Amino acid sequence: MPIKFNKLCLVALFFVVFVSYGQDTIYYNAKMQKVPPASDSIAYYEVVYPPSDSYNIWEILYEMNGEIVKEKKGVEKNERLWGGYIKKWHSNRNLHYIIQYRESKYDTIRTYWENGAEKRFDSFKNGKLDFGICYDSIGNLIPHFPYDIMPEFPNGIDALYKFIRQNTQYIAKKASIDISSERKKEKK
Repeated sequence: MPIKFNKLCLVALFFVVFVSYGQDTIYYNAKMQKVPPASDSIAYYEVVYPPSDSYNIWEILYEMNGEIVKEKKGVEKNERLWGGYIKKWHSNRNLHYIIQYRESKYDTIRTYWENGAEKRFDSFKNGKLDFGICYDSIGNLIPHFPYDIMPEFPNGIDALYKFIRQNTQYIAKKASIDISSERKKEKK
């Protein structure tokens, strides 16, 4: 019996050394800022695997308890995921989403509610939405809505320009008042 146990330990050690060879580990605090490996504030760690023939990026983000948070695997060009996928999990360990990319554009998007029910499925052709379907948290069909909704200033772009103009003028006026009062103090 001890011989089998020793062989098993040896095989396990070989596997750990083999798998960990060439990979990098990056540590993060709770705000996802990089920290040194010996830091007391480590909340997550990311394992970055070496490139292979089928991918040049493979990163897995873990919580410190070993639970997987996010995985990214595929071919990256110019710091963008050209082809591959990104998966993320809810804190309850159910899949949150999987986004697949082709030629640096969306190919498919699947998202899930925390209870594991499907939230949406979107299929794309050449980066343009071809088909999309959305569900509520209990599986009922609901009207489709875009996955990516760009933020907009309330009342549109003209209101944004007006806000910038008014606040820039206010700041400029305040600065000139402050400067003139400082000059008066210097003359005294």
